[in-house]
Amino acid sequence: MYTLIARSAIEKEINIMKYMYFSLIGFYGFFEFYIQHKIKSENRTTVTDITYFLIFIPFFLLFLSPIYCFYVYQYEPNIINFSLFIPLFLAGMAIRFKGYIDLGTNFSDKIELKSHQTLINYGIYRYIRHPLYLASILMTISVICYKCSYLTYIPALLTIIGIALRIYKEENYLLLNFEGYQEYCKNTKRLIPGIF
Repeated sequence: MYTLIARSAIEKEINIMKYMYFSLIGFYGFFEFYIQHKIKSENRTTVTDITYFLIFIPFFLLFLSPIYCFYVYQYEPNIINFSLFIPLFLAGMAIRFKGYIDLGTNFSDKIELKSHQTLINYGIYRYIRHPLYLASILMTISVICYKCSYLTYIPALLTIIGIALRIYKEENYLLLNFEGYQEYCKNTKRLIPGIF
């Protein structure tokens, strides 16, 4: 009897963690969709770039992998892994939100320059050059901490490789095409304030 009650309590806790995961991912998906469709690209010079897909597709698969594990492998998250997932995921979302606010209409998911675009070097961009990519890395690590399966490692690795390639390509483009970017790079780190 005691075992049955304990198992019932554990199952309830597991279901709460699963629903919280679904809720966070759903909120994040809605947030991304809203932001990306609210900001319009006008009068921009765009570089055709495959790194967008090298980031987006594995990142999307990464967030689906725990759902797959829940229902195919009958994975049961534990409170320790979930406790690592939550703060990293929320920190990533907060950094991403702040980055979008600071960028305003300068935001683009492509490597491009808009006519009359200004260099954003205030807000979170005062401390790091790529807060949106840092946010993606934190969110990627959060799903790895969930530890549902080794399946998460493949899209996580591909996402981080895609981000590294994108940063390299984006910075080279901006150095060649954006006045003042070289000076900005001298004073601001890429991803971690004061370190890297």
